[in-house]
Amino acid sequence: MAVIRTKRNQFVYAYEAEPQDRWVKTLIGNHCLTVQHISEYQQAVDWAVSMADQFDPPLTILPFDVNDFVKLNRDRLERGLALLTPEEQHQLRQDVVTTCVEVMRDCDDPDVRADAYDVLQKMRVVQ
Repeated sequence: MAVIRTKRNQFVYAYEAEPQDRWVKTLIGNHCLTVQHISEYQQAVDWAVSMADQFDPPLTILPFDVNDFVKLNRDRLERGLALLTPEEQHQLRQDVVTTCVEVMRDCDDPDVRADAYDVLQKMRVVQ
C-alpha cells in the first residue's frame, strides 16, 4: 500500500491492484465516493491526491474483484434473484451455462477455464 502525503499533511492510502481486481473504489472514511473500472486506477489515485486536502478523513483507493463484490452485496444479490420469474431464472441459468462453455472453449487462462468448469459442475451441467 502506498501512503501519499499531500501538501497540507492529509493522506491518501492507495492499495495496490492485484491481477484479479476489476474495479477500484475511492473511499472517504467508510463512505464510497466512486467506483471505476480498474483501468482508471491511476486516475482515481490522482483525483484523490488532488482532493485530499478538502477532506478531514483520509481518502482510500481500494481495488476489488468479483469475489469481494459478491461478499459485500450477497444479500442484495439474493433478494434480486428471488424476484426473478421462473422464466427469467431459466434464462439466467442458460446464459450462465453458455458463458461458461464459451470461456472453457475460448479463454487462454487455465485457471479461468477451471473456474468455469467448477461452476458447471456446481450447476450439475457436467459430472
